[in-house]
Amino acid sequence: MQISIPIPTHLQLHGGGFEAGFFHPVLGFDHLLAMVAVGIISTLIGGRAIYLVPFSFVAVMIVGSLFGVYTSFALYDEFGIALSVILLGLLIAFEYKTSLVWSSVLVTFFAFFHGHAHGVEIPNASSIMNYITGFMLATILLHILGVFIGIMSQKTNTGITFLSHIGSAMVGIGIYIFYLLLQKSSLF
Repeated sequence: MQISIPIPTHLQLHGGGFEAGFFHPVLGFDHLLAMVAVGIISTLIGGRAIYLVPFSFVAVMIVGSLFGVYTSFALYDEFGIALSVILLGLLIAFEYKTSLVWSSVLVTFFAFFHGHAHGVEIPNASSIMNYITGFMLATILLHILGVFIGIMSQKTNTGITFLSHIGSAMVGIGIYIFYLLLQKSSLF
């Protein structure tokens, strides 16, 4: 007997505007994990990365959202987002300290998928600017949460182990989300 526990990745909020934009990344479990991971990764690198890596994520996510609003190009966002949870989780699990440039390239690549998904899913009745402002603020807050977790965890020996467990859990959840996506897609 196969037991399936679906993880909701996106919950549509009707009514649009700021509230729908704000809760999209907070209630979208895959978005939430990736955005917290970006904050944690920035603390593993340290220095200027603590604000530059999250800033680059937010900036490219906005570009991706506008691309999603104004084009009909299919990017298979959900696969890119699931892959972001897996790879960002791996960086955390192995405490991989990449350079500021490479980490920015990696997170901005994934930010485009996250932003595109936000843009495609803007409710028809929404104010685009209010929606973007909402998910931008939520993303910044999730990055700050990740930075807080990263900084506090690095203050103790057990905190580093805690980060490794967080990263491992993200990898497992990302693989599960990817598996669910493969099951319901017609790609393979």
